[in-house]
Amino acid sequence: MRKILELLSVLPFAVLLFLAIAGAFVALFGGLAGFENARVLGGTISGIGALGFFALLLSPLGELIGLLGKSTPTGPSQLNVNASAPSNPGKPGKKEVIDDRIA
Repeated sequence: MRKILELLSVLPFAVLLFLAIAGAFVALFGGLAGFENARVLGGTISGIGALGFFALLLSPLGELIGLLGKSTPTGPSQLNVNASAPSNPGKPGKKEVIDDRIA
């Protein structure tokens, strides 16, 4: 079920990205061949695809897709709770400088 939800949420991104790239190619080849209508149509399709892609990416649906890609660990935590913090013999806020030069 999760894979179907991921597919349905990623599908609009794929379609809009395809429109942006395909429209750019249509505009490029229309411009090279001298077809004004093809150039304008390709540019329009490319612009709509790019605008839709980034609008969808910045919308809450884009955040949902980002959350779906992350997996949560189901096993025990990897944190070592018994580890002690390193001691700081110096004054608080000051770091001790150790000279490691060979004399």
